Amino acid sequence: MCTFLWMPKCLHWPFCPGVFIAVLAVVAAAVTFWEHPPRWVKAISVGVFLLLMGAEVWMMSVDRDRNDVEQASARTREEENFRTIAKGIQASIAESDRNFSATMGKTKEVLENITGGQSFAIVTPQVWSGLVPIPLSIRNQGKQTLTGVTVTIRSARNFNLDKPESFYETEAISVGTLHPGELRLLKEKLTPVEHGLKAEDGLPVDIWDLDIAAQNFTAEEHLIFKRGTRIPWVFRYQVTQQYVKSKHGDTTTFGYNILANQKEWLGEK
Repeated sequence: MCTFLWMPKCLHWPFCPGVFIAVLAVVAAAVTFWEHPPRWVKAISVGVFLLLMGAEVWMMSVDRDRNDVEQASARTREEENFRTIAKGIQASIAESDRNFSATMGKTKEVLENITGGQSFAIVTPQVWSGLVPIPLSIRNQGKQTLTGVTVTIRSARNFNLDKPESFYETEAISVGTLHPGELRLLKEKLTPVEHGLKAEDGLPVDIWDLDIAAQNFTAEEHLIFKRGTRIPWVFRYQVTQQYVKSKHGDTTTFGYNILANQKEWLGEK
């Protein structure tokens, strides 16, 4: 019964492997049951046996080639599917990276706006006015808003030999919030004096140190005045930021980053 169910599926060209073997078995059985076949029947039977064996070998080769082609085609389809899946995964990863970068960029921008980033403020004397005491202004030089800004102004005259701690007890000036690029006038004014210090051209100079603190860090501004020729005083400045350079046991070495360095004298040009 199984043979009859199997035969219709295999009796089409090219035949399935085994069809010629089955025919060969039938022919062999027929010859076997023929007790005294003529000589010519035996010769034909041998030829038929050889022909059927050769056909079976050829059919097996054809089936193997067909199977190899099908396997190669299946592998090609699988590889193409894998490449499609891989491209989809790569596109998803790239999109995820872009979204992550955009999110991190926005997060970084928000954090910098909160922390102040690398923004710092500079105090600039309004020497162009020709007034003494000299009015002062403060400007946010960065791209992020500064909050809680305070300014402490000191000079060598703040140092009292009888009370040296008074140098560090100078009251801080509250400025508050400075938006990027914002310039604000301070109520305080400075009066430089001549007390023996000379510039490279021999004109009197006076030096002031300012601590400008905000939510991110404290910058130190060295403000130098020099006697002017057309106005009472000209000035230049340097703004630095202190950082810990190294620590060895109980010894801490500090370094200074220069945030701004105005080398030319301002006020008469």
